[in-house]
Order: sequence, then C-alpha cells, then structure tokens
Amino acid sequence: VLLATDGVSDDLLADRCGAFVRWMVDDLQSAPRAGTRIAAKLRAWPVPRHLDDKTVLLAWTEDE
Repeated sequence: VLLATDGVSDDLLADRCGAFVRWMVDDLQSAPRAGTRIAAKLRAWPVPRHLDDKTVLLAWTEDE
C-alpha cells in the first residue's frame, strides 16, 4: 500500500508507480538509516508545482 500527499502523488506517473514502490522496498527496507535516506530524497524531489509537504507511507508484506 502506498499513500502519499499531493506533493508526491501528483508527480507519480501511473505506469511508473510500481517501479517507485519496488525501489522503496528493495533499496530501503534493509538500508541503515532508511528514514533519513528517503527524507533526503523527498527534500530534493523536483516538484515545481508543490512547495508544501512531501509525505510517503509504504506498507507491504513479503510472501514466504
């Protein structure tokens, strides 16, 4: 499940959303200081139409 404020969701293309989620899960789930890394990415997010908040919540389960 991906939830995002408009400062992020308005810039996600529907056909690339799956790749964005996969990147977050694959690259950030076991990374040290993952929260700090995603926060830095969101602060640097090139969003010309949105200067407000950029918040992302990702919840997933792993199939075993």
